[in-house]
Parts: sequence; C-alpha cells; structure tokens
Amino acid sequence: MVSETGGRKTGVGIKVEREVKFPMSSWQQGEVMLMRAQGEVLEPRYFELNSLFDFPTGTLRKRGEALRLRRVQDRGWLTFKGPAQTVEGMKHRDEYETTLDDADALERILVTLGMEEQFRYEKYRQTYRLRDIEACLDETPIGFFIELEGEVDGIEEAIRNLELLMDRALSLDYPTLYADHRRRFPAAPRFMVFPEDRQPR
Repeated sequence: MVSETGGRKTGVGIKVEREVKFPMSSWQQGEVMLMRAQGEVLEPRYFELNSLFDFPTGTLRKRGEALRLRRVQDRGWLTFKGPAQTVEGMKHRDEYETTLDDADALERILVTLGMEEQFRYEKYRQTYRLRDIEACLDETPIGFFIELEGEVDGIEEAIRNLELLMDRALSLDYPTLYADHRRRFPAAPRFMVFPEDRQPR
C-alpha cells in the first residue's frame, strides 16, 4: 500500500508483507533499471535509521518476530513483524505498523518497559511506484539493492519488467544479511551503519 506521503503508510496499517530483494552493482544501475521499467519516483533519496528492540533474553528474536523503530528526519514509524516464511523465493510475514508523532518518546517507553536496542541499521533509500507495487532503491553499508514489495502477481510482473533473474533474489531481511556479512568479515562493526563521514549532518 502506497500513500500520498511519499512511499510510507500513514496511520495504523495491518498487512501481510511480501517482498524480495535483488543486489545491484551500483546506485546508478538501480536507477536506470527502474526508469526503464517506468517507475515513478515517490520520494527522492533520503536517509533512514532503523532500530530493532527486544528484551535482553531475546524473546521476540526467538519467536522469529521483530519490533522496529524507524526514523526519517522528523518522522517515525513503529512496526511489528511476525515470523517470516519464504514462498517461491519471496518473504511473507504479518506486519503491523503505525506512524509516530514522537519517535524519541516511544523509544523511552520501550526502554522503560525493559527493552533494549538489539540492532541498528542505516540506509539511503529512494522509493518508486512500479505499477501496483512499491519498489525501493537502497544504498546500505553492505551494498546496493532493489526491494520489491506488494502482491505476488505484481512483484512477479515487476521482476519481468526489470529483467531481473529470480535466481539472484534474496528473501532475507537486512539484519540477517548483515549477520551473514559479519560471519564473512568478523572485523565489521556490530551495527550496519555508515562511517561518520557518510552520515547526513
């Protein structure tokens, strides 16, 4: 579901998240592919900070769930994600999301309730409408990706229009991709964040 606020839902949303990612060699490659597929830019490139909260015992993680606090400039969203399943290469999971007037206040509430920030990840994102789905072009500390989210038929059509190959599809979320990255590069920092000179001022 795409809103008029530029690619993010407003109010409270309950849905089944269906998404898949494809690695890109560069930001430019992703832009060219989306333009050729007649993608409409909903929100130009912006910086996004995401924090995953859980209890110290990892209650949510052990159940395959996630609670994410997202910040984009002065806007905020709180999202709960249920356990994920991969069906034909696409990730499916229940998702509950609401907008926030004060993300800092919500974070203080979570900490007061005994939760901790377990993981943090950053990205630069540009959102597109690609027919009936949302397409996101992401730059992350571990590479560039196009993420497609929507109904299965719409995602499959977008994959064909973008001339992507399903054998390159990734159904993993960014925390899991970063955990794989750290296994290959043990010296990588704990959180998936850009160097100080890459972060917006």
